[in-house]
Amino acid sequence: PNGDIFVSLRTGPVVQGQPRTPGYIVGLRDTDGDGKIDTQEKFGTAGATGIVLRNNYLYFATTTSIERFKLTPGELKPAGAAEVVVGGFPAQRGHSDKDIAFDDKGNVYVNVGLPSNACTEPDRVPGAKGLDPCPQLEEHGGIWKFSADTPGQKFSVKNRFATGLRQGV
Repeated sequence: PNGDIFVSLRTGPVVQGQPRTPGYIVGLRDTDGDGKIDTQEKFGTAGATGIVLRNNYLYFATTTSIERFKLTPGELKPAGAAEVVVGGFPAQRGHSDKDIAFDDKGNVYVNVGLPSNACTEPDRVPGAKGLDPCPQLEEHGGIWKFSADTPGQKFSVKNRFATGLRQGV
């Protein structure tokens, strides 16, 4: 409401000859109304690909979890650590980015991308045949639905809401 902006950096800066550092979230604030950022606060230990403000929480989706920070009105940086709302999403190399959306009934929806282009064996090789049925669709390639306000949930195939999507992002 006061114009703060929150940005997720999926990975930290690249430093020549060193491994890429983990990402984080940055809170930005214009304190004097001149349209320029005067204050920035870095927080968190992971970058995200989905980020949403909801009910005084900053929700964000990493490649393997949905987490949230409790926000205190007027404060730019959360006082505490993030809590995991849903953890245990399948770790994967391809199409791992997550987006999140909420409905008005207290649910959060998250996409889980298919870790291949077309369920081929081997993947991304010209002429490779696709598998039918695609076994990757068991835990990937769809949208999952969870309670938005219940921390500590675990990824489960029983929460699948939609299937057959290569990468919903």
